[in-house]
Amino acid sequence: MEPRRQFIVGLAAIVAAAAMAACGNSDSLTVPDDGTGASGATGGDYSAPAAAPSAADDTPPPGVDDNAAKVYFVQNVYPALMVTCGSCHVAPGNNGAPAWLSSASASDAYTMIEARGYINLTSSLLLKKGAHEGPALTPDETNGITQWLTLEMQVRGNATPANLLAKLGDCLDKTKFDTIALDKLRTTPRTNENTDRCTGCNKAYCQTCHEQGEYTMYSNDGTLGTSTFDALASNMTSSDGTFLIEKYITTNGTTLVPSTAISDKSAVTQTGPAYSHPMFLVDDTMKAAILDFANDAITKYNAKSCGQ
Repeated sequence: MEPRRQFIVGLAAIVAAAAMAACGNSDSLTVPDDGTGASGATGGDYSAPAAAPSAADDTPPPGVDDNAAKVYFVQNVYPALMVTCGSCHVAPGNNGAPAWLSSASASDAYTMIEARGYINLTSSLLLKKGAHEGPALTPDETNGITQWLTLEMQVRGNATPANLLAKLGDCLDKTKFDTIALDKLRTTPRTNENTDRCTGCNKAYCQTCHEQGEYTMYSNDGTLGTSTFDALASNMTSSDGTFLIEKYITTNGTTLVPSTAISDKSAVTQTGPAYSHPMFLVDDTMKAAILDFANDAITKYNAKSCGQ
């Protein structure tokens, strides 16, 4: 049966919970097992040790005279984020998770968050993300982050920093992207999976579950809808505001670096439980093509020949 039709038939034949287990609420990160055999937002230890105070913690960012917002972040927001988000998002990131926290200093974490465009009261992914493969913020954490971002708007005069990843669309090379051959990547059933029960696990293309950027991954051959490359080139985001390019390029502090999110996710699926995110294999050729595509775009951006 043709993969797209197989997905539709399978979806009609099984309960919604099984469908969600098959495609998975899956972005690039993976967190500790919750004790049930599958990663989730309800269990596990997500904390990482916060850094000791440093002299730089009281220094406002360039172009900002008032340090009130940064001090509030250091004293109130940073410790909370390290508890709720630290185990996945402390640099270099756990299993491909975006790295936007630092165990070296709160000031370093602040700079990393700023570079990702999260200092924005109306669109910050810190507030919009919600429960994913890690937990949602608590109400107190949400209130604290909202108070911090409100202060940022006051001291910055609403001049919020842009996300570096929002600037890369015209840096991308289609020929190098096509070499990745994402449109040919297919799932492989696990030995303990019944292919008549699973959704999208039996030689299905990635777009079976990710045709419109579901779960922050975008895979579309362009037959119906926007092609993957065109989506990346137009700086598209997923529904939660994550830039789709992040599967290929991410940030380390204020520096653009190649992302290993796709190959990391592949590695996770190879040890995942039956009927979780379908298993897929990324070989060395694809890894090299992703790296070449990312490095080419980063080199052009750093040379200021695009993305300015």
